[in-house]
Amino acid sequence: ADNTFELYEDDGITMDYQKGVYAKTRICYRWGSKPELVIHRPAGDETVMVKDRDYEVVFRNITPCSSMCVTEDGKEIPFEVSYEEDCLCVKVTGINGTVQILFGEDVEIAETDYKQEIFDLLHHAQWGNMEKMSIYRLMEVTLEKEEFVSGLMAMDMEMDQSLLGAVLESVFRN
Repeated sequence: ADNTFELYEDDGITMDYQKGVYAKTRICYRWGSKPELVIHRPAGDETVMVKDRDYEVVFRNITPCSSMCVTEDGKEIPFEVSYEEDCLCVKVTGINGTVQILFGEDVEIAETDYKQEIFDLLHHAQWGNMEKMSIYRLMEVTLEKEEFVSGLMAMDMEMDQSLLGAVLESVFRN
């Protein structure tokens, strides 16, 4: 699913972030016939920005893709790509601009065990343990995807809409 994130950086030592001494890097992901990930040039106080950045981006549950392109500020750059356990890893080094990772039309979502994927997702989510346990129990007793989703929607709990969207995407993508 499409999404946008912000990477926040400060010196990690002082309280200078309260005075505006920090930087933010916007990261945008768009899924479509030709998916792309854009890591924008950092904005903010240059004293906390890393020069010549290295990025290693891991795309989970994607099949190997033979037609990829990586650019920095619109110019093609060299990159390393590896594939292991349904994860496509792209590594670029010495970055000081905006990076764009473009996939060709041959990229596809890999088949996965949706219950294991939801377990992994919830394991890392910052959400209450009781709520997580309720969903784990529901996964244990439901056999069909539709039954799981119906049970999930019937639960009387506050669930972050982004987390709910990620769980539903895990169920219905396969």
